[in-house]
Amino acid sequence: DGATVPDLQGLTEQEARASLRTLASGPNLKVEYQRSDGGPFGRVSSQEPEAGSDLGSVRTVTVVIAVGPDAPVPDVAGMERTKALKALQKAGFGARVVLEADPDVAPGTSAPG
Repeated sequence: DGATVPDLQGLTEQEARASLRTLASGPNLKVEYQRSDGGPFGRVSSQEPEAGSDLGSVRTVTVVIAVGPDAPVPDVAGMERTKALKALQKAGFGARVVLEADPDVAPGTSAPG
């Protein structure tokens, strides 16, 4: 169909995911983080396959997102979810929320705290 891999460089992880979702073949996005002395942090610095490559049988597009050298991780303990995500993203970290069941809490009960 002549579709090609889009240019994801300079995009945030969320923007890159949204760009790939618009494609009919819907390739997956694999994200790797790499420390870098130069920015822009929190954005795609490289991708494989390259932009413009034939999308054909591409199932996964891998991107590298630059994070600062020895970037301090903000203390987000106790923050509400949206504020914590914003603080981590502002510091140059790709952040997402993953909810997991606590194996020590019986189903149908509330966790202490």
